[in-house]
Amino acid sequence: MNQRRAVLGRLGLGALGLLTASCGGGGVGALADVGSGGTGSTTIGPVSGFGSVIVNGLRYDDSAAVITDDSGATVAASALGLGMLVRVDGTLSDASNGRAATIRVTSQLLGPLSAIDLAAGTLALLGQGVKLTATTVFAGVADAAGLVVGDTVEVWGALDPANATVTASRVERKTASGAFKLMGAVTAVNSGARSCTIGALTVRYAGTSFATGAVEIGDLVRVRAVLAPAAGVLVATEVEDVDAFGGDPGDAPTAKNGHQLGVEGVVSGRVTGSALFRVGNVAVDASGAVFSGGTLAALANGDRIEVSGPVTAGVLVATQVEVKVDRDREAQEFELHGPITRFTSRASFVVRGVTVDASGSSVVFGGGTAADLKLGAVVEVHGLIEGGANGSVLMATAIGFGG
Repeated sequence: MNQRRAVLGRLGLGALGLLTASCGGGGVGALADVGSGGTGSTTIGPVSGFGSVIVNGLRYDDSAAVITDDSGATVAASALGLGMLVRVDGTLSDASNGRAATIRVTSQLLGPLSAIDLAAGTLALLGQGVKLTATTVFAGVADAAGLVVGDTVEVWGALDPANATVTASRVERKTASGAFKLMGAVTAVNSGARSCTIGALTVRYAGTSFATGAVEIGDLVRVRAVLAPAAGVLVATEVEDVDAFGGDPGDAPTAKNGHQLGVEGVVSGRVTGSALFRVGNVAVDASGAVFSGGTLAALANGDRIEVSGPVTAGVLVATQVEVKVDRDREAQEFELHGPITRFTSRASFVVRGVTVDASGSSVVFGGGTAADLKLGAVVEVHGLIEGGANGSVLMATAIGFGG
């Protein structure tokens, strides 16, 4: 947590010692020694870097990982993007590095925008709200100002079922494709009409497996459709029970004692004065945790946090809790490791499919200088997200060289 301060501290010493070894995913500075053993680990959160894949401050070698989307289809590692919500299951070799066995990518919403409020930093689609933050990654559009009502977007982020809201870690403008998706909690049911309410949307499920089963208020579901909603009604082709992270609700990563678990999500079920609460389907005991960005006393339902620690008797016993601040751009640093695959200038080059701008006068260099930026150079880039012509650009704060 707060990786930026730690990294910049190392860079200030001229170190950038991470750039000494290659990892199986083709990046630099990842795993020194990961075998088939290690501590079991699950990490759920947005992708914050590549080389191999970095989530919640942990770098996982993904060279042997099976990567799937939320429909179960296999996807290539190159399809992963900054800000996408993933669940990584694997092993840790130390406090910072691991090897991924499986990676599941889950988006929460896919459909046409029905409202945009730039002043409030919110969007709406499929009857659900979307909160934008200073660290939301955009793709296919520079930022929210480039969107218009009717644009099809896919949204990844932290779901708050109680408020029918997703705090977006990534928003990607897409070509309309006749595919629609939403995740949310059922707040009303009309069994006679075979319909239910999710957020501000009515979902008709007569043609799905739920037509013969019970839909109950409070159920958390994922809905798919092939026709756009009309008059506030979406005709579902598929409805399935999920947890808050888009997985099987029975597949909680808390089955084995000692399993290391890190989760970014929304707090629920907390009673004032108690250190016990839930993040999605994960029970958390934060009584012994070190807090940053907030305090246990001030923690409230609906807060977005990153929490990590070992599992004991089905509970994540938190050692660290970071309370996320939506409007703090520096709260999330992104990180890239690998060769420069396209180079136009210091202000525009590509690493791991991400456009980087290192033209700032305050960029810290280690193991080289700005003159060493060129096609094929192997670099470690740390930076902050900012809007660009066709999506978010990584504005470099520090760059190291290595091979």
